[in-house]
Amino acid sequence: MLQLNNFYIHALSFTSIRFSSHSTAKILLKNYKFPEILPKDCEEQYIRGWGPGGSCVNSSSNAVLLKHKPTGCFVKVHQSRILRENIKIAYERLKMEVDKHLNGESSYSVQFNRIISQLEEKTKKSSQRKRQAMAELKAEGEMIREINRERENNGEESVMTSNFTNFVFEDVLNPRDSAKFIVNNTETNLIKINNEAVVKVAEIICNSTLAEIGQLNFDECEFHPKSADKAAVDWIFFMDTINFSFWPDEEINYWEITHNGTTQSGYFGVCVAINRALENGIPLTSADYMANIDEEIVEEIFRGDRDIPIPLLNKRMEMIRENGKILVEKFGGSFYNCLLKCSNSALNLLQLIIENFPNFRDFAEYRGRKVSFLKRAQILVADVYSCLHGKDSNADFTDLNKLTMFADYRVPQALAYLNVLEYGNGLLENLKNNKLLKCGGEEEVQIRGFSIEACELILNEIKNICETRKNSINPETFKKLNNFTCVDVDVWLWLWRRANAQKIEESVPFHKCRSIFY
Repeated sequence: MLQLNNFYIHALSFTSIRFSSHSTAKILLKNYKFPEILPKDCEEQYIRGWGPGGSCVNSSSNAVLLKHKPTGCFVKVHQSRILRENIKIAYERLKMEVDKHLNGESSYSVQFNRIISQLEEKTKKSSQRKRQAMAELKAEGEMIREINRERENNGEESVMTSNFTNFVFEDVLNPRDSAKFIVNNTETNLIKINNEAVVKVAEIICNSTLAEIGQLNFDECEFHPKSADKAAVDWIFFMDTINFSFWPDEEINYWEITHNGTTQSGYFGVCVAINRALENGIPLTSADYMANIDEEIVEEIFRGDRDIPIPLLNKRMEMIRENGKILVEKFGGSFYNCLLKCSNSALNLLQLIIENFPNFRDFAEYRGRKVSFLKRAQILVADVYSCLHGKDSNADFTDLNKLTMFADYRVPQALAYLNVLEYGNGLLENLKNNKLLKCGGEEEVQIRGFSIEACELILNEIKNICETRKNSINPETFKKLNNFTCVDVDVWLWLWRRANAQKIEESVPFHKCRSIFY
């Protein structure tokens, strides 16, 4: 532990000390109180220089000798050819010297150097753990490849290929089966699916322009990584670790963030915050950094405009740390290594996520059965696919169509506005009164389950429309629609809701449930 003034912080670890430690240390020490340096307590002398600029400059008296009379501390500065710039620099340096003179081991500079030393030590240890994990992963991968070669020679199915009937938690229904169970075991009139509206929404999607459908591509978003590499995968993993519950307790306290002239909220706001941290040299998406991230850093990175904090800040910090430690200890410090273990299967990767990362286990109990929705886990798989597909063969999943929609609070809102979901009067009244729904309660579980089933029905109708109109639909549009999955239906509805946010908010409120799962 390090003591900074009157509070304690955890020492951090980094993948790259050279590029990140100064930025992080400055954030950790941002509340440090320096002694006040008053001009009346200082003695200024202007002397001939000895610094950069050559003999012409050094022969003039534009260097500064600044002395602090109460302590006797002094500094010499000749960094610039301009006298006033040298005076400004001199006062900053004198502040550091006086601080060190008065506070000794508790001074800013000593603490700063102490942080750097501890970072270097922790990084060495972390690198050793990563090398060990990588060696184990390589050995395991070679073993699996050898087994698969033998099984293929014998005409058998490769290992690590999942059809999602063998769910990693045998007592939990997978999301698609969970939705069907929920819809088929509803004894109340909370929600109904309007089949006529299902057809209408499928028509709207099919009539979309090719440009609108193209928006579903991951790299079309200006805030997403443009590379298709390990760094992009780690960015996605970090994002989907904290991809939940962005709505405010009160509308006046809406979390949003402004950077580079753009103001964003919700998911895109978090994207902006992550990118800003990376631009400032903070390796936020590094597993080493995640595993030891400090509360002060999290607060600073996700500080919104008007100093409004992002909801569930402490939970996000806990989950970042937890997932970072798991990556370091099990997967060589990168989520990309999880991708290498999944044998081009989206479901294998999904299984790996929920088996190894507990905070992705989006489970509930309904009518005596354990059900699952796996919003964050499924969107993590889909994001990796969308980012790398066609660019990295490891992400060319052959079973993406086995994923369901991502049951959050925005897509159900869009489905309700489009009359695909019909809320009963009691439920609608609760939503309009901003009632906070219980996580895992009947209302919340039904909204999520019915939303998954509704998207399945919309997808089926899209396929029917494509089949009947294949000779009249634009060939390029037909190709995209014919390859549509529930993931695409979800993303289309999510983007459509965002584009029509105001009129939807005025008509149908989203369901409010404080959850780490969505």
